[in-house]
Parts: sequence; C-alpha cells; structure tokens
Amino acid sequence: MHTDAEKEYLIRAIDTFKRQIIVISPEYRIVAANAYARERLENEIIGQLCHEALWDCEFPCEECPIQQIIESGKPALVHKVNFLTLKKTECHYFYPLLSDDGSVDAIVMLDFDFPFLEGLEEKLKRSNSFLRNLILSSVDGVIAADKQGKIFIFNDAAAEITGYSVWEGLNQLMIYDIYPGNGARSIMQKLRSEDHGGRG
Repeated sequence: MHTDAEKEYLIRAIDTFKRQIIVISPEYRIVAANAYARERLENEIIGQLCHEALWDCEFPCEECPIQQIIESGKPALVHKVNFLTLKKTECHYFYPLLSDDGSVDAIVMLDFDFPFLEGLEEKLKRSNSFLRNLILSSVDGVIAADKQGKIFIFNDAAAEITGYSVWEGLNQLMIYDIYPGNGARSIMQKLRSEDHGGRG
C-alpha cells in the first residue's frame, strides 16, 4: 500500500510526464487525465466520450481498443498514421486496470510520439492542418485509401456525391464499396501504369 507521500509524488510525476495519460471507463467515458493531456487537448475532457473528445468521432471506432480490452483483458496497441504522409507519427498503448475479481475496471491510454527534429513538429502541424483543411473543404470529392483499401480521406463533397456520411466513409467503408465491381482495382492499375507516372 502506498503512503500519502508516495501517492503525492506519483501524481506529480504523472502530471509532469510529457505524454498523454488518459483513463477511460468501459463505457467510453474519460474519468481522469494528466496535466499534459488536458493542456494538449485544450478542452475539458473529463466526463466526455473518448471517441468524441480524442478523435472527433460520433461513434466508437470500428476497431475500438477499449472494446478489444474489455473482451480479452489484454493490452492493445494502436498506431496513429499521418493523414498526408501515411507515416506512423504516434503510437497509443492501451492497457486494462483490473478490479479484484479480474474484470476490467478502466483502461489507461498512453501516447508515444516518434521523435521529430527540433522545431519541425510545429511547422509540420501547421502545414498539415492547412493541407487537410484545403482537402476537406474542396468542392470536389476527395477520397484516398491505403493499399488494403481502407479509406483515410473522405471529405464533405465525397459524402455528398456518394450518399455516405463522412463518418461512414472513414470508419465503415473500404474503397471497394465506393467503386462497383472491379472499378477500384481497375483505377489502381491505371494509376500505377507507366502512362500515369509509374509505380512510385
């Protein structure tokens, strides 16, 4: 059992740790967060649903680590991929806090950034924010997917054209759902052909 002095030091250490530490209930509510997480997210997040406060989603993510942990009782690792470069820039580690009977009492989320060169992170954020806003506010439909067909860009115009919501586009659809039949494969073959710039 920790003494009161130990608890005080632990809380201070957690608050000065320059990584987000967020505790989430099995009902997806944020129940605690360290000072760094509160400062970085700017809004009051305690009591908010994690998918709304952290990822601006209306519903829990399709491959929700919280749900995985409740079902398995085992930790989960989630990579956050940069919207424009597709490079992994941040890693989220989720692990369960177990009650005496072994059930999941809460889930702790830790984030670990991959290091950036001094001063580069802020410039990248500004540049990415500008490009992201440009894409999302475009009057043309913009949809982008990874090699497996998972959509990671789906702007408002794409939603209007396809009839799917932005949330559905980003969380439920694959690129193959957008193009009927063999359409997606045919387009990818054309994009990778020598006539359109080559494989790179």
